[in-house]
Amino acid sequence: MTPSDTRPDFEWVIQARADIQSDLLTLYKMVEGENQPLTAGEYNDPLKISFSLLVGASFSLWRAAFLSHVKQAWPNLATAARKLLYKVLETNTVSFQTDLDCRDWMFGYYLSSALSRLSEAKKTLGVGGPEYADFERVHEHGLFGITDTPHNLWTLLRRTLMALTTELKLRIDASVTSSRGL
Repeated sequence: MTPSDTRPDFEWVIQARADIQSDLLTLYKMVEGENQPLTAGEYNDPLKISFSLLVGASFSLWRAAFLSHVKQAWPNLATAARKLLYKVLETNTVSFQTDLDCRDWMFGYYLSSALSRLSEAKKTLGVGGPEYADFERVHEHGLFGITDTPHNLWTLLRRTLMALTTELKLRIDASVTSSRGL
């Protein structure tokens, strides 16, 4: 039995998993099938770079959703980091079970990855505005400088992912329309 202070909030976790799976599907549909604008040509296109960054961010958020039942205290982070380092040195592998056993550190790792990738995608797409103010605050201070719940931080990053994915889709559609001369 898992102690109550580390038991996942199953309702939140199940909903978060469903939400991020939907986001992954949205991204998948952008490259599914033949003749998709993101699957042809060179990589150095801002839309393709943004797509790749958003896939990375969505994967990080997907993984983090499974690890969100963390204790936000330095002793827990340090212990989890020690466990992770030991496991890597001992086995030269990191499995999902390792992620779960070291979740107090791994959750932050995956959120930091998502934060970095979302920031780079936002910059690549050249978007901004008040809808990104909370994201910018977290990005500016980093996860260690923010006092918020793990679920709130995850949700903020997912909202940013959704906004950037929508922006990317609009630009892809505009690019296709423009290339057809419509």
